[in-house]
Amino acid sequence: MRSKWEGVNKAKARARPGDLNKTEQRRARVLETQRLAGEIQGWTSQSVSLSLAKGTWYRPDFLVVSGDGHVVFEEVKGRRGWKLDPQGRVKFKAAAGLYPFFAFRGVLAAPGGGWHIEDVEPASQWPPVMPA
Repeated sequence: MRSKWEGVNKAKARARPGDLNKTEQRRARVLETQRLAGEIQGWTSQSVSLSLAKGTWYRPDFLVVSGDGHVVFEEVKGRRGWKLDPQGRVKFKAAAGLYPFFAFRGVLAAPGGGWHIEDVEPASQWPPVMPA
């Protein structure tokens, strides 16, 4: 006998804010080490959502306050990088363009345990240059 639910799309399980995968946990340990060494002022995970458009939000994995007080949003990806999440890359780049006064950094797990850092340059300059 066939179930009435067979073939029906299943809802995707969503992680709760603050739940980190193993790669994010590894990055959190690096950030905490940097904080204790005085290289950064602090960090928090999944604590901010940026509005991209009506009904569209981007929540970066980490908010990092650098040693000189600048805010850096980090998006952490595993060894496969952005291949598994092309929509996430689009949102990441869109956020960098809409919020050029923050720094955006893609942090990709490198083979062998290191990190490959990919800084995203904003599409526009902040503050905007006004014509004379």
